[in-house]
Order: sequence, then structure tokens, then C-alpha cells
Amino acid sequence: MDTPWFLDVLQLPDSADERSVRHAYATLLRRIDPLADPEDFIRLRTAYDEARRWTAEVASKEVAASGPARDNRDNSEAPEASTAECLASELIERFVTRAQRTPPAALPALLESTLAALRLQYIDAPGMFEHRLVSLLESGAIAHRVMLFDCAAKLFVWDEIGHTRSLGREGAWVDAVLSQRTQWDIHVAPSRKDWNHFLDTAGGATLPERLVRDWSWFAPLAERYPAYLSLYLPPGRIAQWRDRYSPAPGTTPARKAQRQRKLPAWLMRSAAAVMALGLIAFAAGAWLRRETPADAVTTTRCNEVQALLAGPISWRPRAGTPEALALDRDSRACRALPPVHHKETP
Repeated sequence: MDTPWFLDVLQLPDSADERSVRHAYATLLRRIDPLADPEDFIRLRTAYDEARRWTAEVASKEVAASGPARDNRDNSEAPEASTAECLASELIERFVTRAQRTPPAALPALLESTLAALRLQYIDAPGMFEHRLVSLLESGAIAHRVMLFDCAAKLFVWDEIGHTRSLGREGAWVDAVLSQRTQWDIHVAPSRKDWNHFLDTAGGATLPERLVRDWSWFAPLAERYPAYLSLYLPPGRIAQWRDRYSPAPGTTPARKAQRQRKLPAWLMRSAAAVMALGLIAFAAGAWLRRETPADAVTTTRCNEVQALLAGPISWRPRAGTPEALALDRDSRACRALPPVHHKETP
């Protein structure tokens, strides 16, 4: 019978048990860089999961066939796995404690060294660490969350499709942060150069009073990008910001009603003044543009108009002046009648 493909990947024979599967996976994992060879890492992890499932089925069949002898051997291996799991838990909690007081620039090295140590202690320790880290980031129970999220996203390859599915609810939160961060970088980040300083200030120990007034325009962003902003803002900061903004001076219902009562009177006075000026301008323009009766135009006036229009432009009155409007009016009156009908100058 052919050897299953997952045993070939792990370089194990058909007689491999769960302990040998764990050992082979840990040995091969040290030779693979998940960032440089993501496909090989996924193939190795899939083979490991399949091999564990296969060895469990084989073990259950052997237990049914041989009775309690197999159970005794399994029980002898349980303390070893339990001890390794405890050591892995201690490493994880040690990382959480050190991350609180480590400078942000040193966090990537601390995260990588912890993950490398966990891979040597317990085969499922990296998965335990990933769940624990995401839980801390989501709850805001750890410092430097923006830096830690960026480092963890690279180490655990969170941007690969389907990778966060195994994390369950924590994986859904990671996907939300990645999606909202992309939208933020496209639509929001270009509108302001000091976003990092603004968010760092808003996420400080206390919310400055000068930022409380900014809630009116920041509220839509908090509603649209809650997962991404939770990396910057501590738990409860959004609710605190909203509550402190509501009783601010000038925003109470009584103050708003008072401003609404004053606003129409001011608008009405301004509108009345504009309308009065418009009527005056209209009446003046109509008077200046009035037509001259044809029988009131004399030959002398028509000759003067013709001379002005035929001569240099410098002779004509400046545009917009009463003289220019009168010239245009008399020119139209002279063109309305034949020259023979012009009245002689008395």
C-alpha cells in the first residue's frame, strides 16, 4: 500500500505515531521561513494536521483491538505533552509582561524570538500564542498595539486569504482591521498629514479638552473604522469622547433653540437690505436705458452721434457712464428714421 502523501511530506513511515508526527513537524518547521516560503509552510501545516488526524484514527482502532494496553501507553505520554504546554504558556505570559515595558523599536525582535522559542517547546504553541496575542490586541490589554499588530501580521501571514479562518472570532477581528486599514489609507489618511499625532494624542492617558470639540467630525470615522481605531484608542475612549462632547457649551438644546430664534431675524434684515439695493439699481438702470422718441432726435444730434461713432474710440465716452448710455440710446433713435426725416436744428 502506498504511503499517504502527508507522511511523505513529513518524511515518516506508515508506522508513525502521533509523537513522531509532532517531532517531524517541529524539525521541518525550523527549515522553513513562513514569510519567504508561504506555500511550503501551508503545505507542511496541512500535512501535519492530516497526519495527526490519521494517527488518531489508527490509535483508536488499535485501542479497540488491544484493550487497555494502548491506553496505558497514551497515559504515559500525557505528562510530557502537558509539561511542554505549560512551558509554552509561561513563555507567552512572559512575552506579555515584557512587551508592556519594551520600547516600540525593540518589539519586532522580541516577538520573533518568542515565536522561535515557542516552536521548540510545544508543537501547537505558535497557534496558542497567535490566539493569545489577537485577544490582547482586540481587548486593548497590551501596549503598543499598532506596532505589535503590524509585526504579527507579517509573522503569522494574516494577509493571506483564508489564513485567519482558523482563529475563529479573533480571525474575523483581524480581517476587519486589515480591511478598515486599507480603506483608511485610501480615503482618510491623505486628508490630513498629522493623523498619527492626532490619534496618539486621542489615545493617551487622558483625552485633552481641545480634542473634545473635534468629536462632531470624528464621529463618522469612529463609526466606520471601529476595529482599526481600536489599535490607537483605549477601551471606552469612544464612549467617553461622545459623552464629554454632548454637554459642551453651545450644543445644549436650550442654546440651539436660542440660536435658531435669532437666526431668522438676522437673515430677514439682511435680505431686506439686499432687496432694497436691488430695486434701486434696477430703477436707475431702467431710467438710464430709456428709449428716446424718434421725433425728438434732431439732425444736429444725429450728426454728432455719427461723428463720435465713426471717429477714434478715444472720442467716445467711457463705457458704463451716463454719457455712453445716452450715446447708445440716441444712436438707436437715429437709425430708426431716414436721414431726410431728421428735424433741422432750430
